[in-house]
Amino acid sequence: MTKLSTGFEYNESTLTKEQIERINAIKANSENQLARLQADEDRRADNYYDCLDDYSYGGLCSKANAQAQGRVIAGMNWAIQEVVLGYIPLVKRRNILKDLNGNIVATGTHEGKFGRFFVTDNGVFVSCRTKLSTYEKKGYIPYVVTTTEKATLKYNRDNHPYLKGYEVISELEEVSTEIVY
Repeated sequence: MTKLSTGFEYNESTLTKEQIERINAIKANSENQLARLQADEDRRADNYYDCLDDYSYGGLCSKANAQAQGRVIAGMNWAIQEVVLGYIPLVKRRNILKDLNGNIVATGTHEGKFGRFFVTDNGVFVSCRTKLSTYEKKGYIPYVVTTTEKATLKYNRDNHPYLKGYEVISELEEVSTEIVY
C-alpha cells in the first residue's frame, strides 16, 4: 500500500502497467519541479548570506516558493488519485440545523464573542450546545452533513492544477452536536 499526504491509499499490485508508468511519470515531474523550487530557494539563501540581497530570502519570495511547492504536491496527489480512481474524491462536511418538523432552518455556523452559533432563517441566534437534549428543548435538531463529490483535474495556462466538474456521489446526514469548521 502506498499512502499519499492527503491520506489516500492505493495498492500498486492492483494497477495496470500503464497506470504505474503514468504514476511514475507524475512523481518524476513533481520531483523535478520541487528540485527547481528548492534550488531557487537555496540561491536566495546564498545571496542573502553573501550580502548580495537582503529582501528575497525569508520574506515574501520564500512564502511564494512554499506556496508553489504546496501546489506541486497537491497537483501530484490529485493526479495520482485520478490515475488510480478515474476521478478525485472530495469529502466536505458542514453543519445544518433543522426544526423538529425536519425543515432546514440554518446552514453553517458562525464564530461569535461567546462561541459558535447558528442563525436561523428568521434571524434567531442559536448557540452551539454539547447536548442534543438542549437543542431539542429549543425546538431544533443539529446535523452534520457529509458530502462526497468527484471532480476531475485540470490545469490553467500557468500549469497550476485545479479541480473541475464536481459531481455529488453521496450525501449523508447524521444527528450530531459536533461543530465542523
